[in-house]
Amino acid sequence: MKACSSHALAPTGRPLCKMRRISPGGAADNDDQAAVIAAGDESRNIGKHHLLCRRCRFPVTNESWAIQINQAHQHTFANPHGIVFDIRCFSLAPGCGSVSRPSLEFSWFSGFSWQISACRRCQMHLGWRFAQAESFHFFGLIADHLISSSKTHESTRQTP
Repeated sequence: MKACSSHALAPTGRPLCKMRRISPGGAADNDDQAAVIAAGDESRNIGKHHLLCRRCRFPVTNESWAIQINQAHQHTFANPHGIVFDIRCFSLAPGCGSVSRPSLEFSWFSGFSWQISACRRCQMHLGWRFAQAESFHFFGLIADHLISSSKTHESTRQTP
């Protein structure tokens, strides 16, 4: 097992002391998509609009993969310990890896199990993968744990 590199909490509020990578179904597809998003492949509509891990700047997802769940893209939830999370919903997040087993305990989305998702590079807690009986899944990613690639490009530009 790999030691946790952040002070991440599950939606239940329990701290994550140890993390194990548990690949969800379709891990090969996620790896392929991670390579594409890292390369910024314009032909697959991911270009300059990807979102990166705030800690290590690894490509996580793309704005074009934003979806609405329960009529909203962004949600605010509190776990049983009162910790509040602002999350954004995405159909794909190839830069995330699941690091817990699925649980139905305290799920924020009725009928969906959740798994903790972390950055594939630095293991920072980025959010959760929500699944409904293997027929549909999405990612709820913590808004302030992501940064837009356009912001990183702006901050690295030099001014005369």
